[in-house]
Amino acid sequence: MNRSLNIEAQGLLPTKPDNTYFYPWLLFVVVAFYYWINHESWHSHPAKSTPVPPITPTHPATSLKPRPILDPDNLQDYPLLSKWDISHNVTVFRLGLPQPTDVLGLPSGQHIALAFTDPETGKVVARSYTPISTDDDRGYFDVLVKLYPDGLMSKHLQALQVGDLVKARGPKGAMVYKPGMCERIGMIAGGSGVTPMLQIIKAVLAQRPTDTTQIDLIYANRTFDDIVLKDVLDEMAEKDPGFKVHYVLSQAPENWTGSIGHVTKAMIKERLPPAQAGTKIMLCGPAGMQDSMKIYLEELGFDKARLVPKRDDQVFCF
Repeated sequence: MNRSLNIEAQGLLPTKPDNTYFYPWLLFVVVAFYYWINHESWHSHPAKSTPVPPITPTHPATSLKPRPILDPDNLQDYPLLSKWDISHNVTVFRLGLPQPTDVLGLPSGQHIALAFTDPETGKVVARSYTPISTDDDRGYFDVLVKLYPDGLMSKHLQALQVGDLVKARGPKGAMVYKPGMCERIGMIAGGSGVTPMLQIIKAVLAQRPTDTTQIDLIYANRTFDDIVLKDVLDEMAEKDPGFKVHYVLSQAPENWTGSIGHVTKAMIKERLPPAQAGTKIMLCGPAGMQDSMKIYLEELGFDKARLVPKRDDQVFCF
């Protein structure tokens, strides 16, 4: 007999199993074998060494790179995020963009059109506005609107509630401001016609000191309460010596330090740059005011304003 295999005869195992120890050990072996078969990855790849998978963003378009949203050919819907009054007849409407990093994509000097379908006539009503926000503002844009009691667009916008959709398209317009396009800009604005001026002023001041363009603005209104964004204009003029603003009121309060009456040819000559190379004049306001300013400017030696304005015109009418 092979003694190396006769482990029973050598007394290494009992001839009869001891139930006190045998069955618990057998149960342990079976359970261990079961876990080894079904959880092999568990013992070969400890949990602490397993890398955490990267989180996939739910909105891949939300990135640090801004995405321009405007479409010049098609009306798009923008939700109304909020609105607030800045005077008795002027309201700012904040409209949302699809993603928080999106920008409107409006070149400085251009504008957009807001539109809606009149339920009574079925016709599309559209009006042009220049946002007072810039592409430094992401995820939204602000539109300042002067509200008229009988205006179709005014009534439509006034009735909007937060969450309602506003249709818009753009960019529109012949003016696209570029740094260095002129040395001095003279501006004449009336009422809400200050909005395209504000857009260009912001563009120039944002490029300091690279953009050295000097800007002089004459801003006319009926009453002090009609002045739009005076605090914004005053702050910019205080911080930048290359921008000056002069206010004109037809009905002025006591202790008023600006001009009283209407914008005159003498005022233009005193406050705005002269007619020479490197100078551009921009106009925006009521039609009657613009007509008078064109006559004054021509008499002061500026080029005659065209009916259809071009970007390079010496006198440009928004």
